[in-house]
Amino acid sequence: MSSADLEVTEALEALVSGFDVRSRWMVKGLVTALHFAPLASGTARTFPRLSREEREAFLRRSLARPGAVHDVVTNVRALCEMIFTAHPRFREHVGDRGEPFKLGLPLPEELPVATIRHPELSASTTVECDVVVIGSGAGGATIARSFAEAGLDVVIVEEGGPPERRDFTGPVLERLVKYCRQNGLTTTLGAPPIPVPMGRVVGGTTVMNSGTCLRAPDHLLHEWATIHGIDIAAPEALGPQYDALAEQLSIQPVANDIMGHNGHVVRRGAEELKLHSHAIPRPTRGCAGTGQCAFGCPRDAKQAMHLTHLPAAVAAGARIYAGCTVERLLMQGHRATGVRARIADGLGRATGHTLTVRAKAVFLCAGAVFTPALLMRAGLGKSSRAVGRHLRIHPGSGVTARFDETINGWRGVMQSFAIDEYLSDGLLLEATFPPLGMTYSAGALPGIGEEHAELLAQYAHMASIGSIVSDTSEGRIRVVPGLGPSMHYNLNQTDVDRLIRAIAISARVFLAAGAQEVYPGVPAAPTLRTIKDIAAFERNTWTPRHLKVGAYHPMGTARMGADPTRSVCDPSGRVHETDNLYVADTSLFPGSTHVNPQYTLMALCRNLAQRFLDAGTAGATPH
Repeated sequence: MSSADLEVTEALEALVSGFDVRSRWMVKGLVTALHFAPLASGTARTFPRLSREEREAFLRRSLARPGAVHDVVTNVRALCEMIFTAHPRFREHVGDRGEPFKLGLPLPEELPVATIRHPELSASTTVECDVVVIGSGAGGATIARSFAEAGLDVVIVEEGGPPERRDFTGPVLERLVKYCRQNGLTTTLGAPPIPVPMGRVVGGTTVMNSGTCLRAPDHLLHEWATIHGIDIAAPEALGPQYDALAEQLSIQPVANDIMGHNGHVVRRGAEELKLHSHAIPRPTRGCAGTGQCAFGCPRDAKQAMHLTHLPAAVAAGARIYAGCTVERLLMQGHRATGVRARIADGLGRATGHTLTVRAKAVFLCAGAVFTPALLMRAGLGKSSRAVGRHLRIHPGSGVTARFDETINGWRGVMQSFAIDEYLSDGLLLEATFPPLGMTYSAGALPGIGEEHAELLAQYAHMASIGSIVSDTSEGRIRVVPGLGPSMHYNLNQTDVDRLIRAIAISARVFLAAGAQEVYPGVPAAPTLRTIKDIAAFERNTWTPRHLKVGAYHPMGTARMGADPTRSVCDPSGRVHETDNLYVADTSLFPGSTHVNPQYTLMALCRNLAQRFLDAGTAGATPH
């Protein structure tokens, strides 16, 4: 089955036509760069004017050489492969019928969370409250629920719209376009460019992530408490909050009957190598193993914030204003008095109206990119020179392997099994098999053209592992007028070496599980078939530009700590040099969490909320 058979070019054009302006220009820039790339290598013709054989030879050379052309080729190739593998005819060809792993489970009743948005917000509006919370993800929803249930009058302001279950039954690419920032194309600027998808929806990124809930290592939390003075992050302080959240959100290890064969294969390899490993805990009720967790659960089984903390907050009196983008903090001296937001219509277009929220306290929960941007626009946090700096993202790589046995990795829980043997070294491996159209292998499986398509046609026999590295690299957030915030991040050689080690460990796990071939996800690397191949791969000299890296966990850009010369916020989350402005998202973390950060953030926010309530800063307003 060839790409021509599935009309990839036409499908890509149709998809991009629905992108926002910035994303369309990004894709257009990549395609234009590929168009003229052969000229930069001394060829007298543009890419479309090359013969098929010449195009394939040019692509092979480009993938083998790190640099700007390599980045262009890998990104265009990945986009085309996503279109190719998402096509219904390809899915039918490999045997993907869209069935959950566990059949016959009834759907729960759909109970959409109540929001206030356009057209109800048809004019500029001013509201008052005790606490305004900016953002409705893991941090914002946890804070809002804690305050609302304590009797405070809470307003939540969210840029995205409320999700609907029916939207999670179509192609995953369409969900990415609708519910992720920049249509899922948010990418760091640096070497290499790294995609960092972020949700823009009521419920935040919890709607569009795997739901993995791992506790941060005790030694790390102890370091945060002793070195940074964050007493509420100590293991003994977070432990009870982890336990309470596990009860609230039904956090439990993935069960064998919904794990899927991808997870079982990885477990088989880990057990053969005697590596410490376990099923991944996730917040679920009635999970059937649809394999689509990070692209909106079609069964509302994954207990994201729009199904849990936000409805609880609304039931306690909180109000959610959706489709409203906060553009400005309102300040009087050192005191925050509220925020001003731009109201958009149902299609995300500016209406010309504004929402002004007057509050006794302001909590920024907009994430590690947009929270520091709001602080920088307000001229806050300058004394430490830490606002927007110390960006960590958990860079990771995907490794795919081909087996003789049929795996159908898209069936079962998407992220199901973890190998944490090397967590003290900053490496975490997770059995992760995204749905077709969002493959980790996108652009990284070997081969060009028909050779590559033939390999993809064997996808029913493939398994995959995703790795994350506790990065020593640090980036920063910059705000460009008219363009908004951007992430600047260069992968250092230490983290390159860690990623190569993670890839090598993943390859050994797959060979131990019986794989015939392992594809390391490094475009210039050969296929790995033996332990000697893996050793040779590790000995090779790899640079940041060689790697194809993804990331999902931005953090650290408004770090908390006791020393105001080294941190943006104090140990209660209050922005230094302000009276009532707080941060409650992953911006607060003084370093990498080593594991997926969502669980630790929610536990920390419960402690932040309690400290705020104990201080009686905002007072309570009876409902």
